[in-house]
Amino acid sequence: MVLFWSVFLTLDTATQLAFKTASEHVEGLSFGWLFLITALMTPAFWIAILCYIATFIVWMAVLTRMDLSRAFPLTALT
Repeated sequence: MVLFWSVFLTLDTATQLAFKTASEHVEGLSFGWLFLITALMTPAFWIAILCYIATFIVWMAVLTRMDLSRAFPLTALT
């Protein structure tokens, strides 16, 4: 179980850092087509999406082994 939590925390943190990096590429752009195209062409954006998907998979694995009432408070560690 410790392995699942370690992976979950690492992936969740990596997701936030990747989104932060991706947001720096669109800083100063007003929302529109240029903003969307720039965001979609940023590798950090896609890394964040992949990390988000992996985090979801690990979270489902955690929930198969632990009650939600015990697991959810531990997400505050991120």
